[in-house]
Amino acid sequence: LCAGSSDAGEAYLRSIFSGMPQDIARTASGCLFQLFSATHQHLRHDEYTFSMLMPDDDIPIIERAEAFSDWCSGFVNSLAMTGVVLHDEQEFEHEWQHVLSTISEFTRLDYDAMQTSEIEEKALFEITEYTRLGVLAIFDSLEQERGDTGTPTTH
Repeated sequence: LCAGSSDAGEAYLRSIFSGMPQDIARTASGCLFQLFSATHQHLRHDEYTFSMLMPDDDIPIIERAEAFSDWCSGFVNSLAMTGVVLHDEQEFEHEWQHVLSTISEFTRLDYDAMQTSEIEEKALFEITEYTRLGVLAIFDSLEQERGDTGTPTTH
């Protein structure tokens, strides 16, 4: 979604559903398309309504932190599939590149070392919110770079 490449998304879905019975693949594909459409609308909404699919707050913090780290990994890897990648020694031309680098760091979150405490809860909330707003900034920046062409820019 952020990179604007529907071809990579379609290829990814085909790989997920290969070997599945056709009726199950069709149902699952329909659900993912609805999620895709709703997420796209939230990313484009002026009120910043986009939210990441995360476990509820009543789930233990270690599980929520692991889910957050996995979400970040999926986000970074999905952008890489479309050609939006950062190189380790690269100087960032755009603010969104710095944000993406930070989100990439969250993929290595040491969630096993987390303990249930108010400080840990606040820290997880803050990095999750940073990531949510960062995704919105990345989406907006890449959309502006693409213009109306829908073609992703490689960095």
